[in-house]
This record gives sequence, structure tokens and C-alpha cells, in this order.
Amino acid sequence: MFRENIKRSMRYIGILLITVPILNNVFVYDVNPSDLDCVVISEEESVKENEVIAADPNVYSDPVVPGNLEMFPAGTVKRAYLTFDDGPSVNTDAILAILNAYGVKASFFVNNKTDPANIERYRMIAAGGHTLGLHSTSHVYSQVYKSADAFVNDFAANQAYVASVTGVIPTIYRFPGGSNNSVSPLDNSIYENILNSAGVKYYDWNVSAGDAVRPAATKSAIVSRVLGGCDSKGGGDVMILMHDLPEKKTTVEALPEIIEGLVQRGYVILPIDPTATSTTPTFHFE
Repeated sequence: MFRENIKRSMRYIGILLITVPILNNVFVYDVNPSDLDCVVISEEESVKENEVIAADPNVYSDPVVPGNLEMFPAGTVKRAYLTFDDGPSVNTDAILAILNAYGVKASFFVNNKTDPANIERYRMIAAGGHTLGLHSTSHVYSQVYKSADAFVNDFAANQAYVASVTGVIPTIYRFPGGSNNSVSPLDNSIYENILNSAGVKYYDWNVSAGDAVRPAATKSAIVSRVLGGCDSKGGGDVMILMHDLPEKKTTVEALPEIIEGLVQRGYVILPIDPTATSTTPTFHFE
């Protein structure tokens, strides 16, 4: 039944891509704020603090990370992957400006945001050569993991919406809460099999910025957590989890120092390559 649902959902995607104007009004979710695992503040409260950074990328140094668009075989270099969950948001503008200033490509695991400003941010991510991945429509656990059929429908809606506003069909996924989360009433392998049947790979992480906490982590704590986590891997590849939400201002502030610290440690910073996922370590939780 799951395979039939997936095939049916993928057929819907083809239809949805033709009806882009309608989609912008269709995928609107009535979410109870108490169900969300992150508190979202207004865009107006965050935009002023990021205007300078976003408007002047030259505030940072010249690009220092070589060959970001080339996939390097395992064992030939130390590879680092910067990943941002839960966006886009007002902070996406500053994140993209910083990444551009350093010549770095990242991966964004996104939810469905239907306002015009965020629709433009999806497009900016894609146009900048970054990788778009899926992270559910709303990140509301009770909706995403309600049942196997609910997961199929949520995945299809997330994929169709992002494709409709960017022309890019994402084929990588990050589970809300990670693939080993304890919020699902079903065994997580069921959801993994659904993605496998759809030809979609999922990615966990092995280094966390620790920026999902409340109150917000300080800039120095985030930098220390990321670079210390990388140091603990003994030179192995790292997939770094960060968050792209309006209240994550210190994540933006920490990003330049994180990038410079990775380069100083000899890492090449790469995006996940959805066209050749075998070149990217999967980082699945046990």
C-alpha cells in the first residue's frame, strides 16, 4: 500500500508543478504554536539586525575554501558539510551572504513557507548553487508521524511545494528530530523504507551546533560546539547541524568563525550532491 501511495503522490507532483500559482495558496497550514518544537518570532524583530550583513557581503574576507562544487572521494580530503534545518527565514538572507562571501556552498533542509519573502528565499538558495533538501511541511511531529500514510502525504506535499516555487525537485531528506527520534508512534524504519521506495536519501548529522536550545546559545558556545565536535572526529568527515529560524541570530553570528575554523583545520566544505549522493557520506544514526 505504501508503494502505491508513493506512486500516486509522485503523479500528483507532476500535476502540481503545472499549477504553480494555485500552490502558493494551497499549502497553508493551520498550526497551533504549542505544537511546534521551536518558537518563531516575527520577521520584523530580526530583519534589522541582519540588514548590514546581508547588504554588504564584502564585510567578510575573500573566498578561502577551494573547490566547493567538486565532490571529493572519501579519504582524499577532510570533508565538512554545513546544513541548515527549518528554513527559510529572515536569517537566510544573512546566511547566504556569508556563504557567498566565503565561496562556500551549503545544504538547506526546508519546510513549507508560503509568504512571498520566503518563496523568494527558496529561489535564492537554489540560484546560489546550494542544495535544497526536504524537512517536512510543518515540522509538527504529531502531523508528520501520525501514520505511514500521513508521512507519505507530508513528504509529497513538501517535495511538490518546493519544486513548484523553485523548479528543483529535492531528492534528499532530513527527518524532523532525526531518524532515531522517539516521537513517532511507529518504528522509524517504516519511514526510511518509504523514502527508499521513492528514491530519496536521508541524512542525519554527526556534529551539532547546539543552537536548538532555549534560551538561545551564545555565539561563542555555538562556535565551540561545532569546532570541538569536528576535533573529536579525528579528522573524519563531518555533517554539521545548524538551524535557520528567525530567532537563531547567534547562529548567523557564529557562521564566519565556523567556516574559518573548518578551513584552518584542513576541511574542504561541500554541499550534499543530490545528483551523485554516493559521493556524500550518509551519516545515519544507529
